Amino acid sequence: MTRELELDTRVFAAGIKIQKLPQDLLSRFTRLHFAPYTEQEFIEVSQRVLTTRENTSLENAEYIAQA
Repeated sequence: MTRELELDTRVFAAGIKIQKLPQDLLSRFTRLHFAPYTEQEFIEVSQRVLTTRENTSLENAEYIAQA
């Protein structure tokens, strides 16, 4: 007896270098390229994450983001 099941599945992958991946594998993904954060954007995002998700004080979040 054989059963088949169809799933609505998505696979996400991230990487820095894709040159060594086989073309057959690469053809299955949509490539998205994102510009790097500016230093100011990084500081703002870091502070927001630390204060909202980690319940860090703003003073400590500013210190950590600048480190």
